[in-house]
Amino acid sequence: MRIWNCTYRGGSVDPNPRLQETLPRHADMLRYDGAFCDPADMSRVILPIFQIRGLGTTPGHITWDRWKSFGLLLIPTEEQLSSESIVDWFTYVRVPPDCSTLVKETFKEWCARHKITKVIGDMR
Repeated sequence: MRIWNCTYRGGSVDPNPRLQETLPRHADMLRYDGAFCDPADMSRVILPIFQIRGLGTTPGHITWDRWKSFGLLLIPTEEQLSSESIVDWFTYVRVPPDCSTLVKETFKEWCARHKITKVIGDMR
């Protein structure tokens, strides 16, 4: 899978403590597009396509305009990773009952919860 570098209006996607942020600036975009980031460097992002038993493939495409509207830019790199090397990468998910809270979920946990049969590629 290709790695993308994510920037926030030319700066970091890390939470800004001055603004009392607790989540990275791209947390909701990771959730929305089924993307995952590197725990060692949250600006490194992957956008996998999954095979889900009974549902086919997901997600379908990158929501470029939505990323841009949040002030986020995705820049493709030449670096590639296998799905076996990203089990600790994470995304964010909404938590019931009110679904207003975003919490971390690793690639491995997300795949188990969604009954992923395999990763078939990445969005370009």
